[in-house]
Amino acid sequence: MKSLFLFIPMCIVFGFLNEWGKLNVNFYLRITAEDHWNDYSLDQKKLIVSEEMAKLKTAYYFQLVEKESFISMTRSDWMYWKWIVPITGTIIFFILEWFFLPLIFSGNGISRVYIIYYYSFVFFLVGMMFMLFKVTDHHSCLTLARRIWLILQSPSLFVLLWCYQLIKRNE
Repeated sequence: MKSLFLFIPMCIVFGFLNEWGKLNVNFYLRITAEDHWNDYSLDQKKLIVSEEMAKLKTAYYFQLVEKESFISMTRSDWMYWKWIVPITGTIIFFILEWFFLPLIFSGNGISRVYIIYYYSFVFFLVGMMFMLFKVTDHHSCLTLARRIWLILQSPSLFVLLWCYQLIKRNE
């Protein structure tokens, strides 16, 4: 039970950090898409970023970072971060589930090999949709691949196992 009370807060914290990171990346990707972004001086870029941030709602979810190092990055830098943030989130949730799920569901015979099966299956689906996108050039396939990948950026296997456990109890 102790591991459950440690696992859930960690998932909440890392989930919010992952989303916050993706929001920042998407914000700066949108900003740096502006024509001649790289031609602007740092002061001009700061002004543009400040004006764009002022247009957004002020809430925890929209707390964007306005650092000089972020402002000076190019669009291609942000394109790398577009991949780094979700990959990092996936790795973090894999590690959390790797360590905690066998402890939380110890009575159900859940071993780490099932975690590997689960992540492999979801990555297989993502890969298939990405390949379908490459073959057909239908952007809906790429969108679906990204949405499937979102499953791994959360404690999704924990939720599935928890629901399964509830169903088994009520039978």
